[in-house]
Amino acid sequence: MGAQGFALDEKDFFTGTDVNIIGDTLIEVKYNKKAFKKIQSIFTRYKHIENIPPKTVSKLATMKGVHQLKIIRDSLLARQLRQRFQ
Repeated sequence: MGAQGFALDEKDFFTGTDVNIIGDTLIEVKYNKKAFKKIQSIFTRYKHIENIPPKTVSKLATMKGVHQLKIIRDSLLARQLRQRFQ
């Protein structure tokens, strides 16, 4: 079983929606604007995730805000999304 993560499409990417697929489970996260802008800023500055300093990740992880989390178990949807983004 592998995990995949991606923005649903370009419009979702710019609004802060991420989806991860693990087996037949989808995990969708919608970030608030402040957190999303910080994430964009980090990935603009660092091209490789391993170059992001732990302190930067820690600051991001401890930001206050409201985010939406959905966990959906649907093997058909997971398969369709996986095929769409491979």
